[in-house]
Amino acid sequence: MESHEQASQGQALEHHGSQLIVLVGAPGSDTDKIGARLSEVLHRDWLFTDDVIQHLVGMSIEDVDVTEHGLTRTLEHDATQAVLSDVDAMQERIVVLGSASLGQSVNDSDFADIQARVRALGQAGAYVIYCWAHAEELIKRSGIAGPRLAAVFPPRKILRSQFPERDALYRSVATHDVNIVGKSVDECTTEIQRLIA
Repeated sequence: MESHEQASQGQALEHHGSQLIVLVGAPGSDTDKIGARLSEVLHRDWLFTDDVIQHLVGMSIEDVDVTEHGLTRTLEHDATQAVLSDVDAMQERIVVLGSASLGQSVNDSDFADIQARVRALGQAGAYVIYCWAHAEELIKRSGIAGPRLAAVFPPRKILRSQFPERDALYRSVATHDVNIVGKSVDECTTEIQRLIA
């Protein structure tokens, strides 16, 4: 059986650089910043599912999260479904999925259709890129230790406890992964450009 890295390298040879790019990653992976930068350097339109939710409800996804968890999952699912139904693998666009856009784990039945759609895009030729880092790096990058968040729930503990399932989930849909540990947004963007060249 091929390792994820070997499979990714093999799939990279089948791509020609003009396909859809889908970025996935945990909180703190800076996928939104990387997506925005890729959009600039590749001259492609880009869309972030969390921005779609913010537009729909008039508040950030973090604010919805604090008020009602069930509503957040419904919004994440429906916004992601709408975005993914409007793209195909051969479009020269960039789609950035929010960290919960795929659900909580590979066994999250509420998001099975979303996970299947992302896998199908990858199988059809899209680059589905997991921006990977270990939990401690994500905590450092995300700044989740702020006073408002800490007063509501222990964000570091939650990220650490959710990370193994989320990591497996992101890897299960990705065609490629990019290690972002210790790298700036520009360095990550350059690595992705090399990957799709």
